[in-house]
Amino acid sequence: MGQMTSSRILDVYFPSWILAETFDRTIDFSFPRDGRIFSDEQDCFLKTVIGERGGAKVQKPYNVKQVHGDGIVLIKKNDLKNSFDARKNSNDDLKEADGIITDCDELPIIVRTADCVPVFIFDEKFKVVSLVHAGWRSTYLGIVKKAVLLMCDKWNSELSNIRVVFGPAIRRCCYEVGFEFKERFIDSVLEKDDRYWLDLVKENIRQLKQFLPEGNNLFDCGICTCCDSRYFSYRREGGLSGRNLSIMMIRGE
Repeated sequence: MGQMTSSRILDVYFPSWILAETFDRTIDFSFPRDGRIFSDEQDCFLKTVIGERGGAKVQKPYNVKQVHGDGIVLIKKNDLKNSFDARKNSNDDLKEADGIITDCDELPIIVRTADCVPVFIFDEKFKVVSLVHAGWRSTYLGIVKKAVLLMCDKWNSELSNIRVVFGPAIRRCCYEVGFEFKERFIDSVLEKDDRYWLDLVKENIRQLKQFLPEGNNLFDCGICTCCDSRYFSYRREGGLSGRNLSIMMIRGE
């Protein structure tokens, strides 16, 4: 296994009770070809990182089968005992979803990306966290907005306490799209010389600003996975691209 990434680029955006990061291409977190959720190498890497940064009582990471939709899995403390389906050894058993919300301590939640936006959401008052995989289809369906509103509905979060952080993802500089995207994302597509460029993060921010109160609640790391060769990028590498792993967890007391 290569040397573990130590960039910790996202630490600055989160309070001390949250572990959150998007790992670089030190480890490819594509699903193993044998159908397991993690290879031995991936599992070892995760245990090391979580153990060093999160604590000793960490549970097995919660996975979903990402389908570019707007499905979101809700995991409450009292329901955790009924949620083992997403922590089995085969990815055939995973729920189809592109977001997870939980208030469970020491339960890592993860998403895999290769240009799509990993979106980290947290309620700094009631200690609820959400991790969302937002490609253009999920963004079009409003999945990030949906996650925030579910936190308010199911955990009584208040909009003024919600913080949203956008991790490494493809940016408008590299995300050329077709004309049809101009109609889907009228405010977030730049037209230049009869070519079209989509800003996924800008679109998600635009949707959130429709109802989030003005203030210091939206943060963007600004890293483009296509420009920055430290990360896997489907646009740059095509079908051979690996997957970047994003993780979020409430640290235990």
